[in-house]
Amino acid sequence: MANIKSAKKRINTIARKREENRLVRNSLRTQIKKYKKALANKDLEQAQILLKETISKIDSAKSKGVIHKNNASNKVARLSSAFDKLQKDLSKTAVVAEEVKVEEKKEEAVEEKAPVKRTRKTTKKTEEE
Repeated sequence: MANIKSAKKRINTIARKREENRLVRNSLRTQIKKYKKALANKDLEQAQILLKETISKIDSAKSKGVIHKNNASNKVARLSSAFDKLQKDLSKTAVVAEEVKVEEKKEEAVEEKAPVKRTRKTTKKTEEE
């Protein structure tokens, strides 16, 4: 334990800052978890909203010195690429689903046509031949 008055004050200041940093770090982690949950549920609109909020929290933590600028940059890059990947996967799924719908419509169109009855014409042989 410190004996000097200024050192005692400094211990209190450091404890206060540590608590503030811990709160910022925990809220950041919670925000990232919410975002990842939206990605796992494949909810594109919710993920897009949460991505903006999460990037904002990361930038805030970076400016306060809670996390290093490179760490913040890496987090933003990973979260953004995960969103892009989800967006790409969903667009591919939408295209495939659209193609399936088109094929189903073609099949329905084929099924709607009445079958053509074909009769076999036979000619009787006459005795003259």
